[in-house]
Amino acid sequence: MGASYVEARRNYWNFINEIFHDDDLSIEQVVEQIDNAQDSLQRMMQDLANIEQVINPISTAVKIGTGLASMAG
Repeated sequence: MGASYVEARRNYWNFINEIFHDDDLSIEQVVEQIDNAQDSLQRMMQDLANIEQVINPISTAVKIGTGLASMAG
């Protein structure tokens, strides 16, 4: 995913530099939307990392519980 992101970002900036002008209001708005989308994606990636921190101990607890249950049966 990282390589695709880098390529997309490079293509984006190449496109911007070739066709659009910095003082175009509609371009500024689109760039702002893209920046907001990127920020949102970064927050979602961090949320996924946080979920992993919760899931790992739960998974360990389930394994322990399964081991205890197998000892009873």
